Amino acid sequence: MVNLMCIRGHGQTGSIKLAWKTSQHGYRWSGKSSGLGYKPVPDVSVHKKARVGFSSRQDYTGEYDNDLYREWCEETFDNGKYIYAAYKNIAFGIEYKSEAEKTDFWQTPIETDILKSGDCEDAVFLLFSELPPNQKNAQIVWGRVVDKQSKATRPHVWYQLTDKRGQKFIVEGFSKDWDGIIPVGIAKKYESRKPMLTIPHTKVTELASLLLDANGGQAYWSLINLLKPTIDVDNRNYLLKTKTKPLHFSYEFTGHIANTQDESWTPANHRMRKEIFNIFKKLHKMFLRYDEQKTEPCTYTQVSNRIDLKQISMDNNLRR
Repeated sequence: MVNLMCIRGHGQTGSIKLAWKTSQHGYRWSGKSSGLGYKPVPDVSVHKKARVGFSSRQDYTGEYDNDLYREWCEETFDNGKYIYAAYKNIAFGIEYKSEAEKTDFWQTPIETDILKSGDCEDAVFLLFSELPPNQKNAQIVWGRVVDKQSKATRPHVWYQLTDKRGQKFIVEGFSKDWDGIIPVGIAKKYESRKPMLTIPHTKVTELASLLLDANGGQAYWSLINLLKPTIDVDNRNYLLKTKTKPLHFSYEFTGHIANTQDESWTPANHRMRKEIFNIFKKLHKMFLRYDEQKTEPCTYTQVSNRIDLKQISMDNNLRR
């Protein structure tokens, strides 16, 4: 189902900017990003020259720059210049590429950068790799997105930022425009996001190290004990009003042992445990390749050959 959305953003001039998008709903982690858009500044982009002395057909690389958007990123977020550069690279340098039916192969940041294509989790980890390791107020989130108009639900992976004032933003890189860093408060008017697993940016390297040492299914279950349960805001508001509503727990990787008898792990959440188990298993495979690629540079041909039918077939076994 295709749903037309409009997000309003205020530019520096005070005028309202409208970003119209269409959202295609799917049901895999590899689904395309939301069709939301938010323009915080006037839409002014310029081409960047490649080098002097070439003919007019070769003067431009096709790479875009937007000084106002860069300034907005720098003023809004810690390490804003890195966020701007990483977002620009994905928005204008990486093509969204859907995967074959029933496949969900997670590329490393190096593979995505070489292939110049990928889907939502590929863009998320490429963004992660281009930000400083100590980037605070940033998270990778697995969850589900519910369209408030159509009620359609789809799995999704997104990057979440918190600005210097505490306002939360989601990053949807495949926008092909300067409108993919969107305030959560605005997005909530059109969709509801239900987080399942959150990994703080500063904890990704720690989790990768643990996954590299994992040697079987029991190791993944042990990692689940390093998750801290939280109740989402909507459920907390219902509790405060003493209204009955099924609790929705989400889980954050903390890096230390949590309460293994936590009441949030109820039989009703068994499916969620299994999904997190499979996420860790996929991350294990991805981080193993990434660790190798950081020490042994690979070519486009090598990456293309590595993502072959045999690996995709092995990856599909995780879904059974």
